[in-house]
Amino acid sequence: MRTGVKVGDAMTQNPVIVSMDRTVSYASKIMLEKRVGSLLVMEGDKIKGIITEKDIVRVIAKGMSPRRVKIPEVMRKKLHTTKPDEDLYEAVRHMKKNKVRRLPVVYRGKLVGLLTHTDILRLEPILYEMMYDWANMSLSKNQMKKDIEE
Repeated sequence: MRTGVKVGDAMTQNPVIVSMDRTVSYASKIMLEKRVGSLLVMEGDKIKGIITEKDIVRVIAKGMSPRRVKIPEVMRKKLHTTKPDEDLYEAVRHMKKNKVRRLPVVYRGKLVGLLTHTDILRLEPILYEMMYDWANMSLSKNQMKKDIEE
């Protein structure tokens, strides 16, 4: 199935970035200021990872100090990426398969954007239904695990 919409048409251009030497506290302030749920972590012009709101919550939940913890200690280093000319449907399938909500968009080795679930929902209501079903399946699976453990 193809949507005819390219990732480059849906992505957020100029995503908010942060350098690796910063703290989790700094990252949270930038997220709040820029009204975003994640930051791409860069070293020069190379993407090294991503830090999300969930990562920050984990730091706090573990009793760690966001002012002392450096971003590389908690960021996700394994990144799934996409290309600007990829069909949006394929990108959504990639997100679903890898259970990610954000895909850095890379062209010729350079970061050119970030595709998020919010970007997709803005353009493709049908893909929203697909993502909604996927989220419900994930929640159901997690609930089954809890029920089995109890």
